[in-house]
Amino acid sequence: MTLSNSIYQTLKSKIILQEIPLASQLKEEQIAKMLNVTRTPVREAIIKLEREGLVTIQPNVGAFVVRLSEKDIDDILEVRTALETRAAYIAIKIANKDELKKISDTLSGRKTFLEGVKNKKFDYPGVDFHHDLIKLSKNKKLIQFWELLDAQLQLVRVKSSMVEGRHLLALQEHKQILFYMFERNYMMTEKLLINHIGKVKTNFLLY
Repeated sequence: MTLSNSIYQTLKSKIILQEIPLASQLKEEQIAKMLNVTRTPVREAIIKLEREGLVTIQPNVGAFVVRLSEKDIDDILEVRTALETRAAYIAIKIANKDELKKISDTLSGRKTFLEGVKNKKFDYPGVDFHHDLIKLSKNKKLIQFWELLDAQLQLVRVKSSMVEGRHLLALQEHKQILFYMFERNYMMTEKLLINHIGKVKTNFLLY
């Protein structure tokens, strides 16, 4: 991994976890001193974050973490809902039981981990049910479009999940969605998925 990529990953994680608040200015010199590096790889990392929609760069002013309006959140979640419900529809038709069981096993492991976490606020997810759901569609373009939104999706979802206890409730909702996928019941899968995604905006605005 290059130095700029390492800095990019560090900053991205801090932004998504709200360790760097929304709308905060990212000062190259300050970040460079903190990480004991030159400003060049910091600048490269910030440019990459801009491409992912996590940072805006204002000429002659500086770089800032995005400030998501209610309309921005609506737009992100509308696209997410369209992509994930379509992926679920395809997956229900083509995914085999072994593929679904693999996700089920992952969720069980995640539950064990979360129940043992003392700090009940959400941590940066190493396991992503929604990405696994998208990949079950085996539709390369659908996966590609979802991944283009991935950084902003993580930002919205993680901030939403910082509501006390939300991560465990979300995990239970994931299991319910997967149950109906096992049953090949798209109507219930779609209903639960839309309801699950709809809670993100409410929780995001609450926190």
